[in-house]
Amino acid sequence: MSPEESPIVRELAQVRAREATYRTRLAEQRALATRLGRAAAEVRDVIRDARGLAPDRLVARVARLSATALGVARASVWLYDDARTQIVCRVILVDGREEPAGEAIRADSCPAYLKALGEAAAVAVQDARADPRSAELAPYLEEHGVGALLDIPLLVPGGILGVVCHEHVGGPRAWHEEEIDFAAQVGALVGVALEAERRVAAERAARGTEARYKHLVESLPVTIYAFDARTGELVYLSPTVEELTGEPADAWPLDRAVARWVAAIDPEFREPVERRLGAGELDGLVEELVYPVDLAIGRRWIRDTVGVVRDAVGRPIAVQGMFCDVTELYRTERARAEAERRYRTLLESVELIAVILDPEGRVEFVNDYFLRLTGFSSEEVVGARWFDLVVPAEERAATRLAFDRAVRGGEVATRTESTLRPRAGRERRIAWTNTVLSGPDGEIVGTSSLGLDITDRLELEAMQMQNQKIESLGRLAVTVAHDFNNLLTVIAAGVEELGDDATPADDRQRARSEIDAAVHQASELTAGLLAYGRRPGSRPARQALDEVAAGALPILERIARDEVRLEVELHADGAGVAVDANHLGQLLVNLVTNAVDATRGHGELVRVTTELVELGQDEARALGLTAGGGYAVLTVADDGAGVAPSARERLFEPFFTTKGPGRGTGLGLAMCESIARRAGGVIAVESAPGHGATFRVYLRLVDE
Repeated sequence: MSPEESPIVRELAQVRAREATYRTRLAEQRALATRLGRAAAEVRDVIRDARGLAPDRLVARVARLSATALGVARASVWLYDDARTQIVCRVILVDGREEPAGEAIRADSCPAYLKALGEAAAVAVQDARADPRSAELAPYLEEHGVGALLDIPLLVPGGILGVVCHEHVGGPRAWHEEEIDFAAQVGALVGVALEAERRVAAERAARGTEARYKHLVESLPVTIYAFDARTGELVYLSPTVEELTGEPADAWPLDRAVARWVAAIDPEFREPVERRLGAGELDGLVEELVYPVDLAIGRRWIRDTVGVVRDAVGRPIAVQGMFCDVTELYRTERARAEAERRYRTLLESVELIAVILDPEGRVEFVNDYFLRLTGFSSEEVVGARWFDLVVPAEERAATRLAFDRAVRGGEVATRTESTLRPRAGRERRIAWTNTVLSGPDGEIVGTSSLGLDITDRLELEAMQMQNQKIESLGRLAVTVAHDFNNLLTVIAAGVEELGDDATPADDRQRARSEIDAAVHQASELTAGLLAYGRRPGSRPARQALDEVAAGALPILERIARDEVRLEVELHADGAGVAVDANHLGQLLVNLVTNAVDATRGHGELVRVTTELVELGQDEARALGLTAGGGYAVLTVADDGAGVAPSARERLFEPFFTTKGPGRGTGLGLAMCESIARRAGGVIAVESAPGHGATFRVYLRLVDE
């Protein structure tokens, strides 16, 4: 074996090779350390010279230096947005050149990565796509070909501001200890710089805030004062004391201002003010007082508000207060209170129900008249649910629906009628005037209603309506008698034929048929008269307008007789209105009766029609209706004498009539107007002397 091939020689060669490799690595590490040391020094110089530089610009300069020192192709700066819901790329460097930034990554998409940033001075990832700390960033890594990361968290008191990313483009990369230490050192330097800049900015802001606060204090229309909590000495009084007192500020020197102020206070109010203006126990200090002060400009009412300023351990160091002249407000409040007192006195003295409900339908206020009318006590009513307490079950749903529309959308029916159920006794019918109540911000806070008890009036109207019917029946008597005579003639002739044995069988059968027809016609006439003369109670319900009009046709034909041509055209197509059927029939009969009387001797036609219309809000208000929407219109028109303008203004007044003596009571149109109003409608009149008259009854459409 040659000496060159001996184990000792081979082992010695391997040792020498390892020593050469070690020395090479050591040299490389020393060179790297030297290079990184110089880079760290450059970073320190940049930070030292960058005072006042925006944080993202400062970090961008540092990123350019650190990227060069670490030999990476890409570097980026990411900062949290204000809501801390995502990190946004503020700077992107590729081979030292700055490129457009703005890309964002949601914070909740990379929790492991952000957690790693918060636990280390530098995060070194050798294989970015496989490492669980950075695998969440796979879309970004794939897009830019990043294989390894060395990221520096930007730490400030309170958490992470952002991160400087050193992105190795290509495959995985092992990071040297020196590189990681360098990154951590750079991160620490940047964190210190950012905190220093934050403190400088905060100090600058504090100085600005103090100046603004002083300017604000001295420009506010109030007077600010401050006491030393330990000595009770007045240490500050704002110059606005001159505007408050009418005397210059130098008339209120700090050493005598307190005595002057206390002496000017009305003696009745002086004692609590003296307690708060002197040194002593501050616990339980009354924060706000209102009292009168006699000043050079006269008596003023002052709102005096104070607060205690304490140090870090809670010891009181100052008492700060504010004087505000509330004289006008005090006078306004007194005037408002007096107006409210008079208003309540008025509500208690008139025979009107006054009710205020909150948005939930609970009673906030009722007046004494309501209590007397219903027999309830105030304790039973206030706070109770109005609809459960006094509204009958059959009306409750509809009344509640109308209330909900008012408080939810402001859609209030200004005038309504409903039944009131008292504690004892018979129910009362009330005509309401309703208003929506609004708060300071325009929100609806409830409703206010005034109610008039119309029970007795409705009963009187019912009696008058019945009298009107009787009058109409009397006028129909002649026509009815004539019709019955004709029918009796037919019956008598038929009986005579049946009694004659010589009458042929066919004639006997014809006679029987004529007698049956005459009897049937007489029965219908009698039933119609009885139905018309009956006096039923008011039962508002959904009525098909065309059906009611068609049912009244026999009576209308008797009223028209042969003197006037009656035309009827019904086009409401089964539409329903909320009204008592008998009242609606009475309304139609009254209008036709008046039309026939006006036409007799002047014209020849009375026309009855029905139709459906859709009214806009403005059209409805012009007619006197509360809301737009769908309406059924019943029209009675004639070509008679017409109505003079002076009489048109009084057509619906009770007991007003244009007919001669003994020919009318003046109640017919008044009752028609009452029926229409209670059904939520109106009657509109068009007429001119010699050109006939047209009465249009607008009734709101209702569902089942």
